[in-house]
Amino acid sequence: MRVVNAMFGRGRGGLEESFLVYHEALQAGGHEVISMFDPRAAVREAIQALHVTMEPVRIWTHWDPLTVWRVGRVLKAVRPDVIVSHGNRAGRILLRASKDRWPVLARLPNFRFRRILACHGFIAILPGQVEALEQAGISRERIFHIPSMLPRLPARKSRPPLNPPVIGAMGRFHPVKGFDVLLQALSWLKQRGIRFRAVLAGDGEWAGALRQLTTKLGLDPQVQFPGWITDRASFYDGISVLCVPSREEAFARVMLEAMAHEVPLVVTDADGPRQVVQHQQTGLIVPREDFVALGHALQSLLQNPMWAQKLARQARSQVETLHTLEATVPLLNRALELTTIRHPRASRAQNLCRSQIKTC
Repeated sequence: MRVVNAMFGRGRGGLEESFLVYHEALQAGGHEVISMFDPRAAVREAIQALHVTMEPVRIWTHWDPLTVWRVGRVLKAVRPDVIVSHGNRAGRILLRASKDRWPVLARLPNFRFRRILACHGFIAILPGQVEALEQAGISRERIFHIPSMLPRLPARKSRPPLNPPVIGAMGRFHPVKGFDVLLQALSWLKQRGIRFRAVLAGDGEWAGALRQLTTKLGLDPQVQFPGWITDRASFYDGISVLCVPSREEAFARVMLEAMAHEVPLVVTDADGPRQVVQHQQTGLIVPREDFVALGHALQSLLQNPMWAQKLARQARSQVETLHTLEATVPLLNRALELTTIRHPRASRAQNLCRSQIKTC
């Protein structure tokens, strides 16, 4: 099957990471992949390394006629069997550009999908998205629950304790990510004489504010800001626990990566994390905005390393069962097949074939 895999974000985050992974998942499923993206995308070099056909299209806005025309021209040239879109912007542009000639299967990175309900199929990464789509009037047959995936898992290995233990976090520096709450929790730990170091990896519009807060809280000796991390394996090998302190989070890929590396997790009860992590089974869940609860959870894992590693091992088993290519590629293939054969174009072709047989 010829599949256009499309994403028009230009940043660096979970949406872009998932877009990259889907190239490998589609290839593993035996499909021909055409990658469509904005040439200004931060992940362009990573796409080039995947050795897929690339169709960069400069994007302005979802309603810009020139943008829609450019995307439509590419679709006419490559004539895909199906289009997989990542994110609302891509879904809206592709719906307009395809003009219902090719089916659009939308992978949902979050719960904001009201403007792309005309897509022919939906990939929900969380059970809550399935429920939300049904409540929005989408028939169950158009919804496919496919958990987020990791293309490969690191080898299992022993993790010697770090002295002092290291608390890690990674993501885009934005208020919704809650890194300020984490810094307050770290200050709470320091006031109680608990030894630790912390690594806050990432960057973004809030970087300056977070550094200022770090200084204000007297955490400069404990907290490092290394920027975006390219060697993710070394990052996870160098931390004792990963924290996802988000105020809002549909899904954080760093959770899966930490689980795969057997790093204990503390997450908030935001929509995505609480549907992936099982409290006191594969990690700890705390209320959003509550830095004291977050501090207590971090303290419990740092001071009980055997329990922390038990949670981490159980989390790794969950990833092996649900989030590998072996587990998800068959689900993706079925979603592509059913979305394609249910598309009106396929129905018209079948009717034409039947009429030709009757004529003969």
